[in-house]
Amino acid sequence: MAGNASFACSVPVFRYALERFQADPYRFTVYYRGSLTGQAKAAVDALQRLCNDSGPTANFDLKTIDLDAPPRAAAKDSENPDEAAEPAWTPPKNVKLPWLAVTLSSDDSVPLWSAPLDIRDLPGLVDSPARRQIVKRLLGGESAVFLLLESGRKDEDAKIAKLLTTAIVKMQKDLELPPDDGTGRPQSTLPLRIAFSVLAVRRDDPAETLLVKTVESALEQSKSKKDEGGPIVCPIFGRGRILGAVAGQAVTAEAIESAGQFLCGACACTLKGELSGTDLLLTADWDALLENRVVRDDPPALRSLGALAAAASAAAIPRAAAGPIAETVSAPPEPQAAAAALGGGTSGVLRVVAGTLAVLIGAILIAVGVMRIAKRRRGPA
Repeated sequence: MAGNASFACSVPVFRYALERFQADPYRFTVYYRGSLTGQAKAAVDALQRLCNDSGPTANFDLKTIDLDAPPRAAAKDSENPDEAAEPAWTPPKNVKLPWLAVTLSSDDSVPLWSAPLDIRDLPGLVDSPARRQIVKRLLGGESAVFLLLESGRKDEDAKIAKLLTTAIVKMQKDLELPPDDGTGRPQSTLPLRIAFSVLAVRRDDPAETLLVKTVESALEQSKSKKDEGGPIVCPIFGRGRILGAVAGQAVTAEAIESAGQFLCGACACTLKGELSGTDLLLTADWDALLENRVVRDDPPALRSLGALAAAASAAAIPRAAAGPIAETVSAPPEPQAAAAALGGGTSGVLRVVAGTLAVLIGAILIAVGVMRIAKRRRGPA
């Protein structure tokens, strides 16, 4: 696990990773034909703002591919071979475009998630309640968060939860931080302590679809025994890195304690690429630790994205097929945001207002009808 480094420093692995390792980027690829307009353009623009936002950032980059563009061959002397090469994966034929695919890092071959581009899906892709909780705990100084991906089978889930809790209590009692021998210092003022916690997530939680798929992918990469729908356990440390995932008979107290010992041991000052694992897609203000400032957990670009998604939901725009990510509802959007999401200027807002008035008028007419019927039944006064 510790790689090939030949020396260690007194900074524990979990703190070294939190302060020095940058999270691997995900790739959001939008496939379209001709040009992006209306809601699709608003969605792409919102994602781009989140990519470029200062302070809290999401670890993904954005790529758009016009399927009508002439074929491009990868050139050895290209300044950007990734842009010059043909995509390894494209949407199925005869699907509704534009289409969004989310892949790990720059691997375009196997999307973790893909569906027609819909602005209502985006907040749930870059953020979710469980992922916010992971960020909060890690920025609060926890050594690792043990994620328990529940199976829905209560007895199995309860058994693993108890095993995790027991192992964590033991580790927090028995493990010790590396002695400060002057070979290294933390780069932040965050108190250094050994602390673990358990975070249980339902496997069928629609708000956590991308998190669930990422954990299942990590399980496949770890070559662990197939979980067959059972609970999965993975320790998350640093800036959201999964240190392997285990399931089935591989979930033992020894495996959990081994992970804890490694994370709390002296860091080998190794390169991140030498450690196995997968990074989560998170929106977080990691650099606040190093800059000794208050952590921002709600960047303007994320709020704007939520407003656009809420506006699209309020407008009742029909969804295309294959959109598994749950909607994330934010505060009511400003009229300008609603108009942008609808892609029709003020006419979009007018359509929403007109629809609301129609519902109110219908309710009034129904009430008048009920009153007339009641009056007839009572007869003349």
